[in-house]
Amino acid sequence: EDYNETSWSITPVFVGGGYIAFVSSFSQKFASEEAPAPMWGDKCAVFSLTTGKRISEDEIFDKVGEHNYIVARKLYSSLCKIIKKEDDGDNVDVSFLFNDNFYFTGKELIYKYGSFEMYHTSGVTELSLPKKWLKPYLNVDGPLYQYWFGEKK
Repeated sequence: EDYNETSWSITPVFVGGGYIAFVSSFSQKFASEEAPAPMWGDKCAVFSLTTGKRISEDEIFDKVGEHNYIVARKLYSSLCKIIKKEDDGDNVDVSFLFNDNFYFTGKELIYKYGSFEMYHTSGVTELSLPKKWLKPYLNVDGPLYQYWFGEKK
């Protein structure tokens, strides 16, 4: 007999500085031989408690293309350490690491990736960047810079 099993949960992972972050986790299993393999993943969202608006990557990072590349390279370097792989340097397109699936805490920005997004990994992969390292790459008028540093350059 065929069956379909699905679970879904929403967990608050951070509340502070006028923001709340959630991780929505899902999994889905099928019994049929024709059905796809089981699927699972996490989707993150950060909301302003003042406006109710969701925070996006476009609001967090400055608009300098070179800065976006530096941040993506740092994420890739972290990934290489996790999977025990040598960093390929500039031979890899790292733009896929900006997936708008992130949340932040008082100390770091955390990206989540599903197994379908990351080669050489299984399950969900988390990569984080500390606030001190990120400061020069953030939009000074953006919500994350204002929350972490509360100042103008």
